[in-house]
Amino acid sequence: MTSKPEELRWIKSSRLAVVSSEEDSRFAILNLDASQPVVLTGSGAAIWSALDQYDSVPSMALKLSVDYDIEIEILIPQIRNFLEQLAAQRLIVTPK
Repeated sequence: MTSKPEELRWIKSSRLAVVSSEEDSRFAILNLDASQPVVLTGSGAAIWSALDQYDSVPSMALKLSVDYDIEIEILIPQIRNFLEQLAAQRLIVTPK
């Protein structure tokens, strides 16, 4: 029997400076080892906020599917791709 690979869990890096709007609909994020900030709005900001509330991509996708009226099956690969982009910029890491 083949088992599925374990879903990666992501957390926000501890080496960040983050400024958010009052409604958490926009984030300016700077990795302290980088020179350029990343600005997240819309669905990117929603995924960033979801990192604090949900511990898996499927649970994030379930929440965002309601908020954005998009099927979970469509959201899951898009969320994974976005998280990989955040990881490449060292804004999120896998817990140790």
